[in-house]
Amino acid sequence: MYGTVTNVAVLASVWTKNGQFTNADAYTVATTPSLTQVEAWLEQMSQTMDFAISSEGFATPITHPTAVGAIAGVVEGVVADLCHAAHKSGRFYTKKALESGSSPLLTIRKELTDWVTAHAVSFQALGIPTVTNAVGNTMATFDVL
Repeated sequence: MYGTVTNVAVLASVWTKNGQFTNADAYTVATTPSLTQVEAWLEQMSQTMDFAISSEGFATPITHPTAVGAIAGVVEGVVADLCHAAHKSGRFYTKKALESGSSPLLTIRKELTDWVTAHAVSFQALGIPTVTNAVGNTMATFDVL
């Protein structure tokens, strides 16, 4: 999984209790979204990112620390966006976004795919392993000097 709940909480702190997402128990009212939901979104968006990465011909999951850091920042950002969307606020609830008719998850999927495509050369420069049976449309080979 790329990213942490702690980093999402920083980006979406308005929806936390004292900087943390919580689940309901006998003593605590759950935040909206709950800790469980944020963890599920992190996992789902990490899997979506892995699909986009593998479509470009790279082996997943990514383990190179530099790439993981960059990917985690993107995943945490979209999960924070989902936290805002859970309250009908944020970028998915602007007039333009609502008029577009596109769902938040479809928008995110396209953005993740576009991000990976834009950074494919960087992945290669970092030595991220590739797979031979990739079906990506934009996989390119470059010699890094």
